[in-house]
Amino acid sequence: MSQPTPYQQLALSSRVRLALAAVLAVVVFVRAWQLADPPEPLRISEETTLITEPLAADGYPDYVAALLERMGRGTPPSQNAAVEVWRAIGSGEVDPEYREALFAEIGCPVPPEEGLLEDFRGDALRNEIADWLDEENKGAFDRELLLEQADKLLDTLTRRPLPVDCPPLQAWFDRNREGLDLLVEASHKPAYYSPPPNLLTNPPDQLYAALLTDKFGLRDAAQPIASRASIRLDQDTTSGAIEGTYALLLHGDQLMQQPLLVTNLLGVSIRQYAFNFANILVDGCDDAEVLEALSNVVRASGVPDFAKRALAFGEPAALLDEVSGVLLRHRPSVDELLTQQLRALDELGIEPNVVFGNVRSWLKHLESAASCPDRVRRKELAERRDEELDSMMDQFGTRSGILALISRKKRSEVAARTVIVLLSPVVRVITTAEDETYTRQQLTLLAAALKLHRVEHGAYPATLDALDPELLESLPTDPFTNRPFRYQRRGEGFALWSLGPNGIDDGGTDARGHFVDGEHAPVDWYNEREPRDGADDLVVRLPIPPIELPDPR
Repeated sequence: MSQPTPYQQLALSSRVRLALAAVLAVVVFVRAWQLADPPEPLRISEETTLITEPLAADGYPDYVAALLERMGRGTPPSQNAAVEVWRAIGSGEVDPEYREALFAEIGCPVPPEEGLLEDFRGDALRNEIADWLDEENKGAFDRELLLEQADKLLDTLTRRPLPVDCPPLQAWFDRNREGLDLLVEASHKPAYYSPPPNLLTNPPDQLYAALLTDKFGLRDAAQPIASRASIRLDQDTTSGAIEGTYALLLHGDQLMQQPLLVTNLLGVSIRQYAFNFANILVDGCDDAEVLEALSNVVRASGVPDFAKRALAFGEPAALLDEVSGVLLRHRPSVDELLTQQLRALDELGIEPNVVFGNVRSWLKHLESAASCPDRVRRKELAERRDEELDSMMDQFGTRSGILALISRKKRSEVAARTVIVLLSPVVRVITTAEDETYTRQQLTLLAAALKLHRVEHGAYPATLDALDPELLESLPTDPFTNRPFRYQRRGEGFALWSLGPNGIDDGGTDARGHFVDGEHAPVDWYNEREPRDGADDLVVRLPIPPIELPDPR
């Protein structure tokens, strides 16, 4: 290719200079216009700021105070399950700089660092179980593998019984009876108020930071509640077994009533322990009255609906707190890139009411979709919102940049889109988690009805339609498809599964490799099994085989 002539170089240079001069002229014009026509002050209204009170000293919404109120600020200690939970797990879970403020907020003395409950996943118990496994297998494993196997055993205990006597586990449960009983007692309290402690500082952290920093110990404490009965169900009373299930469901429900996504997901994980143990109890029970009582306990936990509540307040408050911090208070954002983008647009001049109004409008769309009672339809609406978010991202091109340079309204809309695109993964996580915990609840109720049918008729039915109508108010359908659950009578038991979030029948294979083709997979003591790619069925298989201990190779 020939080199440009000096004349062409001069012409090119002149065009560049003219273009730069034009851009500079536009910037000067925009800045002059900003001074002559400043943006309208932010309107405090539901359509823009979500809340109208309480207000901070600067006159803008105090999202942290509003969140604490909705979490249960002012709950009397006598009604707050967190008081007993912290006594059980100890204050060592809390960073020392936050302890005084947290427990003053809850309204109780600071508990000792070491609670009544020893760490179920701590080094002490892991080493004791590793010693026991080593003795059982006559020194066939190295220490690192033994510790991995101890972890695997503790994980598996939440969904399968251990038929042999394990002295370290039995000793742990005996030592920790008081703490476990205290957790069960706490589950019957009407509220659980334990706010993220970094929201109690002055000034408090941003809500998005708070969602990530507080470590609740209730999930770690829930695991031994389930494991205590499943280790030797025959040694536990039936009423005690049902009480353990009920306690886990109540604790899960307490957390799912909170406005924060992180606590909602914690509640989901605790409910998972409850449903796993309920299935173990169903498998081992041949008493119709007990099965009916267990069904009533599972049914009493109700239909989870935290997605719409989180999208009605928790997520909007966190998002708008970020925006107001960057645009109105010039407070650093949790997301540095978001801060840079918003402040760059703000330097050119934006309308806060347009930004907040656009964000609020979009959030209302998401809340409306999450409120749809038909979960299949809700998924379709969520996917449509995702497509629209992707489309928004595609619009961040040259044309948008030029328009944003000369139009304050356009710049404000770009700022709103910059914030909105952060929501897509949050919406997927929260709606899928709600659908999964509801589906597992329905699977457990259906499993109990199937076992009742066998108790009364001597065998499991050939099809779900053959279930006695009085066992269920109506035959539940798979929330992910609105079609019947997959059911197969197998030998002396059955396999029952939902198609899961992908809506595809994976033949009873789940995402974590616990079930393969509707059967319990052997415990993967050597971490060799890889889950089938993309499979995500939710499965119940009875009978539930006991945990088989690792064999030397």
